[in-house]
Amino acid sequence: MIVNRQGIICKTVKYGETSLILDIFSPDVGMRSYICGGVRKKKSAKASIMQVMNMVDIVCYDKPANKPSLSRIKEIKFHKIYSHIPFDIVRGTLGIFLIEVSRKSVTQSDDTESTYDFIATKFCELDSTGVVLRDFHIRYLIELARVIGFELQNNRNQMETVFSLREGMFVDSVLNNRRTLEPELSNILSKYLSGSDVSSTKTQRKELINHLIDYYKIHVEGFTDLKSLEVLYTLYD
Repeated sequence: MIVNRQGIICKTVKYGETSLILDIFSPDVGMRSYICGGVRKKKSAKASIMQVMNMVDIVCYDKPANKPSLSRIKEIKFHKIYSHIPFDIVRGTLGIFLIEVSRKSVTQSDDTESTYDFIATKFCELDSTGVVLRDFHIRYLIELARVIGFELQNNRNQMETVFSLREGMFVDSVLNNRRTLEPELSNILSKYLSGSDVSSTKTQRKELINHLIDYYKIHVEGFTDLKSLEVLYTLYD
């Protein structure tokens, strides 16, 4: 069956002499793998479209997700053309990191439409000129966890002052055997969770990202190490 589908490219892998396998996340079917032939030829006009992070419209020969063979893309075009992400090293690096986190997490989602809308909206924000890039990735990871279904709870009070990665909430600091953040970093996380403006150092933001990734590893089955993390760190050295 031939279908029209919108999606965001999350991963590309070379296949054969001229083909690509694309992992595309769509609002209707979630993550699917597709094959597109002839796109790596020197004169192919499609090469610029088939880049990670691009939002695309495809026409494909659809196959059920439980079938071992790949769905083949018949036509592909831009759904949105970015104005800044491809030409800005900071936005591009952040985008690669966020799309890798998203690709490893979205299989956990029961509502692919809401998850796709979130990711698409956030990448449009990343591409806009007015966005604050300093902690964009921190807020993205916090919000994505909420959308997918393992929200970080902001229940901080006088007794429960440190954040437990396992329990996803603030706990009593006396019970310090729960993989908790230290008090100062827990306070900073609480401010992020409340949506407040946050004053933090580069080191603190780097530590918080490490803890958030650990949180994803605990709560998302099969979440593996991120290849893009070391490149992201270069932005903060």
